[in-house]
Amino acid sequence: MRRLPILLLLLLLALPGITPAQTAHGVFALVGFSNPELVYLDLTGEYHEFGPVAPTATALRIHQDNLYIVNGDDWGTQTGGGLWIAELTDLADYVNFGTPFDWTVVDLPDGTNPYDLAGYEQYVYVTLQTGNGVIKLDSEDSYAQVASADGIGMPQGIAVSGTIVCVAESNLGNGQNAYFMDLDLNSPYAIPVGTNPQQITVDASGNFHIICTGNYGDITGEAWKIDPTWNEPHTTSLALGGTPSTLTIMSDGEGNEKVVVGDEYAANPPYLYGYDPDEMTLDETTPNYRSGGWSLAGGNSGVYIGSAISNSVYFLGYDWSGYESLHTFDAAVASLVYFDMPLLTVDEPYAVVPATFTLSHAWPNPFNASTSIALTLDRPQHAMVSVYDILGRQAATILNQSLIAGTHRLQIEGHSLASGRYLVVARADNRTVSQPITLVR
Repeated sequence: MRRLPILLLLLLLALPGITPAQTAHGVFALVGFSNPELVYLDLTGEYHEFGPVAPTATALRIHQDNLYIVNGDDWGTQTGGGLWIAELTDLADYVNFGTPFDWTVVDLPDGTNPYDLAGYEQYVYVTLQTGNGVIKLDSEDSYAQVASADGIGMPQGIAVSGTIVCVAESNLGNGQNAYFMDLDLNSPYAIPVGTNPQQITVDASGNFHIICTGNYGDITGEAWKIDPTWNEPHTTSLALGGTPSTLTIMSDGEGNEKVVVGDEYAANPPYLYGYDPDEMTLDETTPNYRSGGWSLAGGNSGVYIGSAISNSVYFLGYDWSGYESLHTFDAAVASLVYFDMPLLTVDEPYAVVPATFTLSHAWPNPFNASTSIALTLDRPQHAMVSVYDILGRQAATILNQSLIAGTHRLQIEGHSLASGRYLVVARADNRTVSQPITLVR
């Protein structure tokens, strides 16, 4: 796969102004079922590579500021399952600056086969397919396990709404229940749904939506909605047909939602279904002859469809218009998750700054508590020195006053800044210079 030229930080040197970061609407994608690669693909079809990741990855998920890759056990040895975790700011930093980043790898017990993940506050919940249960991990305590529940036959999908954790019991294709539990995984109880419940998502009203694949034979697929009310959950079902296996919720950007369901197992159309999450009525205008996808990711204007047959990612608009192939890879698209990638931009073309107006390299850099930087002026003038984060937001003002000609040593304190990459920008008489700094705690 090719790599696009990245927007290097050095291109921001000597620019007359900085525009707050723009975003690229797109998806993180796992390409390949075995030893997959992670890429970020936007609506233009351009993409950035992040390299090989978890060798038996099953799902991509985003919670708070992190991207999670759920890595199932090796099917042959039943070993190696766990989570791969990266901060989204580090991934954006890599795209914008080429800055190396590291994955945090959390090992889970062999033979448990982690399958899906959902988050609430600092906690993440992971279903263990072969382990027949779900565990709760604390991200602020090195992902230590703080709770668990078992006795659920081969759970797959999981989601959190309010104070309820909902888990789908696939039971090797014969399951017919979803389980409600509290946030500490206590008091699990079964809620009857269709056959072979798999993925779960949550709509804007907090309702759970579960896709039930059926038994791949005489029992066909259904969508179920569960109102998350303790003790008296209300369920509504919608017959779909076929063997649907994945679902997501997309938005029109104005608060209106549709549930989109994909069916890549089907031998004949329909491959794609859409329905209203409130009324649970099928959208008859859905272009169901389109690829249903192995994976789906809903965005703010449509849905992204990942195919394990054509190895492609497609985009389909909220009103079912604008169906297009964004890119075809050399392996199956195994999982997608929507994310607006922040991209630094500038508001004027590159301009050469006279050497007599300079900003030195900071020292030390990277730094922990404080760093020093020198501003040189060729004549007396008013100068402003500010610090910006990678999203183009002003994080601190270091200097804002008139200075005499010469070199002025400035101190940048890190106590009020979060760890990460920043840009120090000096302005004087419509001239601008800048230098990158990195704060590491």
